[in-house]
Amino acid sequence: MTDHDQADLDASVIVIDHVAKRFADFVAVHDASFSIGRGEFFSMLGPSGCGKTTTLRMIAGFESPTSGRILLDGEDVSQTPPYRRNVNTVFQQYALFPHMSVFDNVAFGLRSRKVAKAEVTRRVGEMLEIVRMEEFAKRRPVQLSGGQQQRVALARALVNKPSALLLDEPLAALDLKLRQAMQLELKRIQRDTEVTFVFVTHDQQEALTMSDHIAVMSAGWVEQIGSPTEIYHRPSSPFVAGFIGEANLLPGTVAGGSGGHTEVAVAGGAVVPVDGVAGITGPVLLMVRPERVEVERQTPNGTRAGIPTVIQEVIFRGASVHVALAAADGT
Repeated sequence: MTDHDQADLDASVIVIDHVAKRFADFVAVHDASFSIGRGEFFSMLGPSGCGKTTTLRMIAGFESPTSGRILLDGEDVSQTPPYRRNVNTVFQQYALFPHMSVFDNVAFGLRSRKVAKAEVTRRVGEMLEIVRMEEFAKRRPVQLSGGQQQRVALARALVNKPSALLLDEPLAALDLKLRQAMQLELKRIQRDTEVTFVFVTHDQQEALTMSDHIAVMSAGWVEQIGSPTEIYHRPSSPFVAGFIGEANLLPGTVAGGSGGHTEVAVAGGAVVPVDGVAGITGPVLLMVRPERVEVERQTPNGTRAGIPTVIQEVIFRGASVHVALAAADGT
């Protein structure tokens, strides 16, 4: 191990080292290798069945890897049971104790560890203040809204000061408005507590809104890891380009280059200049995000590229208008 590799380990709370998980003949996770930094909000994003929840369950200790290692704070915990790992998990169902008050729910873990009464009162009070639930301390879970119950579940998981908090699609049961509000609240709570959050979701907007880094997964493979900006603007595969937001994927062929640009022929022969792909030849797939497209009646002037199209459909979506366009070759 080099000094650089050791430095990476020291800066990481969780290291996934060539981990695979097989169930009989089905491989749920293929050779996953990545690290999660201390104090960051890390999301695993992908469609159902991509392996993200299985990976989270292996980090939590509810599943054991078929091969590879999982390190937590530099220690190999691949075969360590869940209760001996310094991580806590929040699921879609918050599993609050219905007969206990909010205060007692949050205090439960501390009392189980025989923490002194004064220390319990102090730490529970601080955590309820962070999740903005201090005025509800005496209420029972049935007296709370879904968003308030989620905050209590977060406080209960965080009050024991875990190395990482694992969240398995905790916003899925909330309505759209509350889900959007809780995205911002989750990010604020993570920033205030400085605990590493590992968040599993199939919702691209959730991941883009909250994450420092995102691992995009498909069919058990990690397709790409990067910041939200990197993944959105520089996807490494057609799957990532299509899964993150909306994308126009145009088959093309490199036609030459001039002035620092590579010229690509797309959509019936229209030639467009592309930056940052010097040296590439032959067939390519060009991604253009919808917000980069302008629809005009006339051929553009200057350096802007134009593709002749016919408008097929216009759909009003409130803040935006969805326009379906067809080029001469049917693209």
